[in-house]
Amino acid sequence: MRGWGIFAVALLATTEGMGAPTLPWAGALAWLLTPWLFPQLDARQKRTVGALLGIGLLLALSAAATGHSVAWAKMLTQNTLLIAMLASVTFLQLVAPAPPAVRAETCPAPPWRRLLQVVSAVHLIGAVINLSMVVITVEQLVKRSHAPLPEPMARALARGFLAAALWSPFFAAMAVAITYAPGASLAAIAQYGAPLAVVLIAFSIAEIVRRYPAEALASLPDYPLTPRQLFLPFAMATLVVVGHEWRPDWAMLSVINLAAMGLPFVVLLVRASAADWQHTLYHHIVERLPLMRGELLLFLAAGVFAVGIESWLPVIGHWLPVARFDWVVAALTLAGMIALASIGVHAVITITIVSSWFAPLAPDPVVLALMFLGTWALGLAVNPLSGVHLLLEARFGLSAVQLARGNWRYAMIGYALVVAAIAVRQSQALALAIS
Repeated sequence: MRGWGIFAVALLATTEGMGAPTLPWAGALAWLLTPWLFPQLDARQKRTVGALLGIGLLLALSAAATGHSVAWAKMLTQNTLLIAMLASVTFLQLVAPAPPAVRAETCPAPPWRRLLQVVSAVHLIGAVINLSMVVITVEQLVKRSHAPLPEPMARALARGFLAAALWSPFFAAMAVAITYAPGASLAAIAQYGAPLAVVLIAFSIAEIVRRYPAEALASLPDYPLTPRQLFLPFAMATLVVVGHEWRPDWAMLSVINLAAMGLPFVVLLVRASAADWQHTLYHHIVERLPLMRGELLLFLAAGVFAVGIESWLPVIGHWLPVARFDWVVAALTLAGMIALASIGVHAVITITIVSSWFAPLAPDPVVLALMFLGTWALGLAVNPLSGVHLLLEARFGLSAVQLARGNWRYAMIGYALVVAAIAVRQSQALALAIS
């Protein structure tokens, strides 16, 4: 029942992004599964879920008691699309190639190279297929090393994945930035965002290699990215790009979900007999999907927490704090947005509020977009409730709080780089206007 229920949540949430009004049903079904899933969580997950639910409900109830609007219905569906994606990508395990054998006689690559080869793949392919690339890569790393994912690799993967928000047109971050910074073009943003992402990844790897002792770095999986290993993510990326071009009106997460469920189905049809592929799919739904109980409940609870915080923030949404918008104001605002992200406020919430602040000032749309994307890439790196951190905790046993807390140095350097890019953009725009 639990597995089929999670599968139904994934299907209902996916069809919402295709135009059917099924997301409330998906959210309701996900919550109905909690009495069967919660008792099977470990003690730490139970504490985390309970704390998020309790604080979120307390904030929402206190906001309602003082006359503020609370999006109660949003609690039902806040993270349902993400839950659906995480359930969908588990089907890729059915056709994932076995990790390459470890050869004892081979001299392992230095730590920086091991980090770079994996982070580059997660960054580039994850820019298209989103969080599913993190799942694919981490599961392959764990299979190859026969050991838990080391914290240095987890930290590098999370940072590298989030850095794609600075330029990828397939990230929700870019859609939000262009929506709330009208007039900003993808090409204009990417000429600043793409170099920023490259520098951030280079700094991240250098910082991790210097930060961790040699024995911790020695445990990093040596994972050669062969064509066989990259076939699955590249096939997924191709399907997502083609699907998005074919049906641009469908939500990107729905396209990803369909590709993640459809690709294994087609491969199994080709490889196996009818009885075999039916048994394989049945076993996966009944046995494997219930194992993602941690992800499901953590994301549901995080949604309640986010709505609770959101219910208090709009009271300052119409306040205009400055008379003009320049790079200094952008820098101060970005610092505040990253600080709010570190306590669990999602970037979408602060972007919505900040855009209403500065709209009367007619800001440079590219500067505004860079500020928003910097909030996404860096703010989520220090946010313990970001999707990538919750995934690494729920599925792979790492501490989301510890991962986020350890990213502050990286975030501060990234902040300085984003502010520098904003200052350069403003000076170029001024020079162009004068000429």
